[in-house]
Amino acid sequence: MVDIWNIIECFRENGLNTLEADTELNTSRVEAILSSIFSQLNKRVPVTRQVDVKMSSGMLLNWLISAYDRYIHGC
Repeated sequence: MVDIWNIIECFRENGLNTLEADTELNTSRVEAILSSIFSQLNKRVPVTRQVDVKMSSGMLLNWLISAYDRYIHGC
């Protein structure tokens, strides 16, 4: 698991600590944040348990887009 300190660091790396709370993020920015989180995860687990960062962040991004799609259009 990724602890809160790693999540905070990922947010800082991607400049989220300087944004207003109501700022909307574009898809590429969210994907960069998710990639950072999965990269942090890989640093904390053995090599045999590491995840494919690109695939995992892409899958989670697609799920988030589907879950939060206001107009129910899908991806």
